[in-house]
Amino acid sequence: MKWIAATTIMALMLATGCASSKTDTPESRNQQASLELARQMVGQGEYQRAVQFLLQRSKAEDAPNEVHMLLGLSLLGLKNPDGALRSFSNALKLEPTNDDARLNVAYTQILLGRHKDARASLGEIVKRGKYQFLERVHLNMGLTYLEEKRCDRAIP
Repeated sequence: MKWIAATTIMALMLATGCASSKTDTPESRNQQASLELARQMVGQGEYQRAVQFLLQRSKAEDAPNEVHMLLGLSLLGLKNPDGALRSFSNALKLEPTNDDARLNVAYTQILLGRHKDARASLGEIVKRGKYQFLERVHLNMGLTYLEEKRCDRAIP
């Protein structure tokens, strides 16, 4: 199960992508450097350090979506799915069409045993039909049914 969690965290990390700044100002360069540092911490498994670093940044009104995504991934790494769900939900509020954020919300809902909520989140991604990794969506949808021991629904 550990390898699934580690693999999932790395896949989610890759899915968050890199935020790009349209302007090249000292503030935008500083923000990009901070995000890069946070990405490195998360990538190296330094979750506690990343949480401390990102918590402060997540409280800023202009905190980019990626701060909340990385904070959520770090909290997942620390086995804090409730905190991760809050962070991923914040990311989704900032960018409601961000399917990576919605998938992270759904995955965390699965971890919390909130399978019906997870299916609703995953259904939103399918309904939009624009996510490039729909196989991940369907895999997680099947997982919600398997965990409820509803194998007849897990594999259509």
